[in-house]
Amino acid sequence: MREAGKIVSLETILKDSRISQGGRVIEIELEKKHDEYVYEVEFVDTEGQSHEYYYDAENGKFIWEKKENNED
Repeated sequence: MREAGKIVSLETILKDSRISQGGRVIEIELEKKHDEYVYEVEFVDTEGQSHEYYYDAENGKFIWEKKENNED
């Protein structure tokens, strides 16, 4: 799909400042939701907080964030 120009590269997504501020990427998925492809990037920030960021795979734009509370 990338070679056909239908989605942006994963490298483009990982350059986003929300991700590149620090932390560790745990998982990346390319999913089809509502007939559109999205990248789901799960990572843990430097404070141990888990985040899931969603990006439009066609243009690389940030869509939304899901935070998970990791308090013990």
